[in-house]
Amino acid sequence: FALHTFYMPTIVFLKIHDPIVQVEPMNLHRNEYFIYGHMFLMFIFLQSHVVFGSGRAIALLDGVCAPNDTPVSHFRSSLSVRHHWNNFHVSWRDFFLRYIYSFSNGGLEGMVLVIIFSSFIHGFYGQWYIWGLLNFLAISFEQVAHSKMARRNLNQKILFAAFNQTVAFLLQLLVFIPFLVISSPIDEESLSSNFTFSTKALAVFAMMNMPFAILNCARIIAPAERFHRGQVNSSFW
Repeated sequence: FALHTFYMPTIVFLKIHDPIVQVEPMNLHRNEYFIYGHMFLMFIFLQSHVVFGSGRAIALLDGVCAPNDTPVSHFRSSLSVRHHWNNFHVSWRDFFLRYIYSFSNGGLEGMVLVIIFSSFIHGFYGQWYIWGLLNFLAISFEQVAHSKMARRNLNQKILFAAFNQTVAFLLQLLVFIPFLVISSPIDEESLSSNFTFSTKALAVFAMMNMPFAILNCARIIAPAERFHRGQVNSSFW
């Protein structure tokens, strides 16, 4: 909270979360969705890494020991939706845990309050409340699936993590309007176009991301199995 209030210029925070008014649809094709989607995810992570890191550096100069908001890359922090909430923007995670989740009865009630508050602070825009609802459903599914599949072998863990990571990436892309909108001419003689919401981008990205996510999760989870009771190493990527 202090990072956003005292050590991050408000204009920077507003610029990050301000929706694009003039939407320019990309109208991509096949593998372009996968490439463009990952480039956007990389951009969002690096933008956050620089902005949050700058605020943290200023706070440290002022004698305030602020948490590292991006301790690992988005490839490692998004192994699941829950993992993303715990390993990205860590200072907000700590704030949510201390003042909202722990203040309530925890469990389902705490999770609902945290997601509602998180959706609220991102702005009064419909996509953020849809994002919050889908995050709640995804986290609930993960918790149920994790409890029912407590004893999984290595291959099952990798496949489960790859699916969860794909869902986590889709939720991050969901709020990026140009990725979800396509344009088509109203008629052959008109120069104007219709803007239409399309799930094609998300579907194509999900299909092409699964093989990539399997490889990414395998390189993270497999070595962890060889360490002390599944503890991961400190690699950033």
